[in-house]
Amino acid sequence: RERRDVMVAALGDAFGEEFEWTPPRGGFFLWGRLRGVSSEVLLERALDEGVIFVTGGAFCVDGTGNDFMRLSFSWPSHDRIQDGVRRLARAMAACRGNGTPT
Repeated sequence: RERRDVMVAALGDAFGEEFEWTPPRGGFFLWGRLRGVSSEVLLERALDEGVIFVTGGAFCVDGTGNDFMRLSFSWPSHDRIQDGVRRLARAMAACRGNGTPT
């Protein structure tokens, strides 16, 4: 629960309304929806930042789901979660072409 809460707080600070999710009640992952950027495009930029996640399309056999992503919070420390979210925000900013997180 603590790691989940750290991720939820970090995502809220870094993304605002660009990423929406419902905090999971349990489990290991957070499932969320991106606004205005494909998760496949974001993944390419995120890899440059040293961050990896699973695109939503990997879970959809009909080719949809590209605006969703699955993030893991079960293993990383609080500091690594916060750092990963900051890196993900930089990748999102790069996708938007402004170079700084919004």
